[in-house]
Amino acid sequence: MNTVEKLIEEHIPVAKTIARSHKSKYHQISIDELEAAALYGLVHAANKFDEIRGIPFIKFASKRIYGAIIDYVNELLVGPKGDKKLAEQLPEDIKTESEQNSELHFEELICFLPKRTQFIMRRVYVFEDSLADISSVLNIGESRISQIVAKARKTIEDRIGKLYGSVA
Repeated sequence: MNTVEKLIEEHIPVAKTIARSHKSKYHQISIDELEAAALYGLVHAANKFDEIRGIPFIKFASKRIYGAIIDYVNELLVGPKGDKKLAEQLPEDIKTESEQNSELHFEELICFLPKRTQFIMRRVYVFEDSLADISSVLNIGESRISQIVAKARKTIEDRIGKLYGSVA
């Protein structure tokens, strides 16, 4: 058994534990799917690990596992649940008549944002999660989540303004 295989085998329980810890946040996703994403992250971590960097494998792998779960959930959100019209998703203060009549979809408006920001916007506007829930998933403060949402909304407003004229 080589080093990569040994790392994977020794840390499977860690990956499954991390997956189970996310089950309450993603009740609509089966534990098997979350565990599969976690194991994917573990394998990726084992293949990329370089002990010369001085980072313990468990710390390195935990971030990769967590990231793989978030990426998987993010991919799921792009599907039918994320394909809702903008007018149904964004708050009243950034809607304009031209937006309401357009065929733009939520995903089309956020696709240019960074992946983490897309994830946050989906959690806020599609799943209607609280800032506390999102904060616990991403391990960042609620105020930071609020800042990211505000910046994304401003970016979207600016983009819409360029396409359709200024947004009131």
